Amino acid sequence: MSRGSFWRAATGGLLLALAGAASGQTSEQVYRSALDAARAGDYPVAIAGFEQAKAAGLTHSRLFYNLAVSHYQLGNLHAARQAFLRASRDPDLAALSHYNLGLLARARGERSRTLYHFSLARDYAQTEELRRLAAEALAAVPARQPLLEWELAGGYDRSFEVYDAVESVRQRRGAGFYSLWGYADHTMPLGDAHEYTVYLTATALDYPAAAEADFTYVDMGAELVLPHAAWDHVLSLAAYHSAFGGDTLERALVLSAATSRDLDSRRRLRAEYSLSAIDGGSRYRYFDGLSHRLRLGLDSLSTPALSWGGNYDLLYNDRRDLADEYGVASVSPVRHGVGAYIRYRIRERIVLDFGSEARFSRYRDRHRMVDGFSRRREDVFWRVNAEIDYRLLPGGWRSFLRLEWVENDSSLEQYRYGGPQVSAGIGWRFP
Repeated sequence: MSRGSFWRAATGGLLLALAGAASGQTSEQVYRSALDAARAGDYPVAIAGFEQAKAAGLTHSRLFYNLAVSHYQLGNLHAARQAFLRASRDPDLAALSHYNLGLLARARGERSRTLYHFSLARDYAQTEELRRLAAEALAAVPARQPLLEWELAGGYDRSFEVYDAVESVRQRRGAGFYSLWGYADHTMPLGDAHEYTVYLTATALDYPAAAEADFTYVDMGAELVLPHAAWDHVLSLAAYHSAFGGDTLERALVLSAATSRDLDSRRRLRAEYSLSAIDGGSRYRYFDGLSHRLRLGLDSLSTPALSWGGNYDLLYNDRRDLADEYGVASVSPVRHGVGAYIRYRIRERIVLDFGSEARFSRYRDRHRMVDGFSRRREDVFWRVNAEIDYRLLPGGWRSFLRLEWVENDSSLEQYRYGGPQVSAGIGWRFP
């Protein structure tokens, strides 16, 4: 819907706002002057007047509705959204506010919010015309296409380690590898106000010179997005299977709950908690147990070409561990981690990605040692990476080059590793 169509819907709110009076002569006069400025198209003056009336104690819903309309006319979409959300608490303005919130969400490509607000506008509508407009807008939301994506890469890993049985030591050496990654999802309706998505992710890492280091990972699940007021809540249930050297490493069931909201037009705050019930493979029974993870993050869009963000992770593991008459080998760390990323679009076809991660892990039980002593395992891990992507041709094809360096400094020598990794490959995405 065009901005003009939006204004015609909003005009009803302006007329409704004039129908009643509010307490406080001074604030009411300021409010009426702001309405006159809005009618005249002087939206900066109107916004200043509405804010002044609000500061003077005038807080009725019509003020917030008209403030939202004025912000919209100036392109202040986040401010318009916040004011419409406030106005939607009034039963008389709920339907019109949610209808306009649906228009805003549609313009921003927020599919779940578009369905949410248009459905509420239809349900709360007090006139047949608005109910019809909301129903038509809801029916016009196109079905989401299934997403398919994969990438194939080859590279060289200098952090690779092998165990020398003759010398009984771990040796670091370079090794070539191939990797294949794929993702697919499909979104289906859940009533007419919500949708859920089922997805599948698979990763395979192959070291031709060391089959014992081959790694595979498959993750499948479903997630449901539940918008509410200014927040977006996501519930998901997933299961994964990982294998190392051809043997099952872990099988797990993961339940997650996440929430996020916009702080302003460029920044978004997010939080997620996940609980994993883990079953170790026959050779890794000591991985059995539970894993809890809390993640807090912030994403920011500085310019259309530059975005960045960061997160903090807290991981708590309660695993079985490996114990015998000599002591315990702990696999239950408490881990604190921080990470950051930057994405910059140089040109239409070229994108640069930079990332970094650091984490500190302290293991619950003291680790048994071959010399008869026991020591607490503590690891400091860090990673930096850079990637350049080049879109080859229309149709989803791209090529990429990745550089990465990892280091793990552990209080136990056998867990120290690190070095560079470089890889290059091609990928494809539809749509």
